[in-house]
Amino acid sequence: LAEALRGKVAPGQVLFVFARQPNGPPMPLAVQRLAVGELPMQVRLDDSMSMVPGRQMSAESQLEFVARISAAGRAAAEPGDWQGRVVWNNQPEGGTIDLIIDEIVR
Repeated sequence: LAEALRGKVAPGQVLFVFARQPNGPPMPLAVQRLAVGELPMQVRLDDSMSMVPGRQMSAESQLEFVARISAAGRAAAEPGDWQGRVVWNNQPEGGTIDLIIDEIVR
C-alpha cells in the first residue's frame, strides 16, 4: 500500500489479489480474497487456484497481476477502488514481484 493511502483505507476492507491475461478475458486465472489489515504481505498464486478448468497461469507467456482494495467488497472494479498492477513475463520456475497499490479506479 502506497504510503499516501495509509489513512484512506480501513483494515477490514476487502483486498483482491489476482492474475489474469493482459488484454484477455476479464476472468482471473487465480485469485485470493484477503483483508487490507494484513498489508504488507506475501501472496502466492499458482495453477492450483485456477478459476476456469483448462486455463492455467503456467500456460501464459505474460500475466497481469492486480491487487485491488474494494470499497464495496465486490470483485469487479468500481470507481473509487484503489489498485496496483504489474505486467510480468512468465517464467517456468515462477518468481516474485513487488506490487504497490497506488492508483484509483475511475
